[in-house]
Amino acid sequence: MNRRGFPILIAAGTLLIATLACGSSNTGEKVGSTQTGSQPAATQAPAKMQTYKAGEVVEVQGYTIVLNSTKVQSGTLVANFSVNNPGSKEIAVSSMLSFEAKDGEGTKLEQDIVDCPSGGLDGKVLAGDKLKGNICWKAPAGATGIRIYYTASLLGSGAVVWELGSAADEQTAAAQPTKEPAATPASAPNGQGQRYKIGDVVKVEDHTIVLNSAKVQGSTLVANFTIDNQGSKEVAVSSMLSFEAKDSEGTKLEQDIVDCPSGGLDGKVLAGDKLKGNICWKAPAGATGIRVYYTASLLGSGAVVWELQ
Repeated sequence: MNRRGFPILIAAGTLLIATLACGSSNTGEKVGSTQTGSQPAATQAPAKMQTYKAGEVVEVQGYTIVLNSTKVQSGTLVANFSVNNPGSKEIAVSSMLSFEAKDGEGTKLEQDIVDCPSGGLDGKVLAGDKLKGNICWKAPAGATGIRIYYTASLLGSGAVVWELGSAADEQTAAAQPTKEPAATPASAPNGQGQRYKIGDVVKVEDHTIVLNSAKVQGSTLVANFTIDNQGSKEVAVSSMLSFEAKDSEGTKLEQDIVDCPSGGLDGKVLAGDKLKGNICWKAPAGATGIRVYYTASLLGSGAVVWELQ
């Protein structure tokens, strides 16, 4: 047997074991016909699936999710969500893995990342934090009965389902949405659960990081950091992967590399060495409650969080 045959054999064996374990019948039973004029056989009514509407606060696995609004822009269905995590553990959100949409016939809609407004819904939501952003799908003209699905855990059962109706229908959250719980967890290692200010020296793993200053120049938020590697191993830093910023509602700010002063914060910091530089974000007028996040390890938990006044 060639090597390509092994995965197929393993999959077939797994399926067989699962089938035997379930003990369900494979004989089948006619319950209807797709032929025109045919009368379906009498059968019990299927279980009704619970669905939600825009503006309803849905609790799932200890946190809440809200579909704030949906609208169609030039053939793109834009859905805006808020995730609020009042629990003690961080959660991971993936627009590609956690969400999907179908039309009234059950056909999946294709996600649209090209024409989707900025402010995505990917990443981790720390304990006591929020995330707000958009997920988009290509919406065929005349599509009706659209449903959006959110799966909190890929290994779990069920899903949160929102019923939209027509792709042309715009839905928005209620003017006075249900007040969501807010909580700040106790202090935890590596900065998780703590909030820092400008000038605080924060130790994470074997190095320290300081937010030296944060100021708005025009419409650009300029944050200046110093990383001091006191450990025995070098530290890799990426302005795009290691840092992010959000406003008070949890919406991610877009990094600004065009209007950012020279002196970036990308590269490696050798043992016993330092790195100082700027990271910038586009700061919408009137943005308040901005938080800046530093993730030392993409595979680790928690983050260092600064609250800007």
